[in-house]
Amino acid sequence: MNDIPETIDQAKAFESLDSLINGLDCTKSTSAALITEDNFVYVNDKEIVETTSYAPETRIVFEETILRGGILRGDKYISDDMKFSFHFDENLRLIVTSVCKNTSITINNFFQEHENFGIRLRKKAGKELGFIYCNSFDVHAYIKAFKELAPFISKRVFKDKDTLSKLFVNNYKSMRDGVLGPFYTPEDFEEAIDKISFNPQSLYLLNVAMIEIMSQFTKNNGLLKELYVISTTPLLDKFRWESMVEMMKNLNRNIVKNTPEKKENQVKVHGFALGTDLDFLKFMCEDSGGIYTRVDSILEFKRSILTRLSDGVLPDPKELGKDAQIEIITPNKIYDPDDPDNKN
Repeated sequence: MNDIPETIDQAKAFESLDSLINGLDCTKSTSAALITEDNFVYVNDKEIVETTSYAPETRIVFEETILRGGILRGDKYISDDMKFSFHFDENLRLIVTSVCKNTSITINNFFQEHENFGIRLRKKAGKELGFIYCNSFDVHAYIKAFKELAPFISKRVFKDKDTLSKLFVNNYKSMRDGVLGPFYTPEDFEEAIDKISFNPQSLYLLNVAMIEIMSQFTKNNGLLKELYVISTTPLLDKFRWESMVEMMKNLNRNIVKNTPEKKENQVKVHGFALGTDLDFLKFMCEDSGGIYTRVDSILEFKRSILTRLSDGVLPDPKELGKDAQIEIITPNKIYDPDDPDNKN
């Protein structure tokens, strides 16, 4: 942790955000880390996969990437990272093609409604959305509230079965340690959030955490891009927050530099300031077209998160749990010496 800079070199940051700024570049594709879990099957170019030969939880790794599915464009489905296309041939077999390497595999007996191998082929693009906070001691109560909200968050993000959305959480503890996801289903998201533990240290590197999440986003994939930034402690000095705001301004300008009509590629920041106003967060929200909210209680926090995810619609009180319950206080009876029935 000690070698992590408190301020961010914009040039290096933008280099790590190349897929968000410029889109897929096959010359810059890098190999993914080796996947060793038992429920993955590695498939090579021109191989044929029989769906009935594998358990439902099996996932396919092709060109060192887990196949997740895609969004309909014309007669093909394109993956959210733009690396793969999916289409059915005349025999209704699913053909998966690598955009960069022009290699392909065939999947027999693939049923779209069953989402075999976890491959989701959807008609519409939704959002790629990241929740970001630093897992520090003074945020633990809000992390607990976030964990309680997980089923209601996923209910909103994944509400439409015809829409593909992806969700990340940066439960920031140290460099690259806290990024959870991508999640494409409520079940995967809720299971991961349930396992979040509480970090006893104090870490305030939202700039690093934001870059880590945004490096997972891809330009021109049709998905709206949003960050939900949760923070309690202001950056330590004016230079640091000014640098952070400037980076986000320049990032969104660079994203649409050559395609000004593609506003959906910009990153919208929604900020949740816990117990104190945070100027840097307010400025980032305003500049990106997002909404800034100060919350002074767990109840306000829960209500604000779910309201923002519902485009301004207030949540059902039942979704807010015990925090929404009003404590009924029974008034104490005042002693009356002239009342013969008074037993006090």
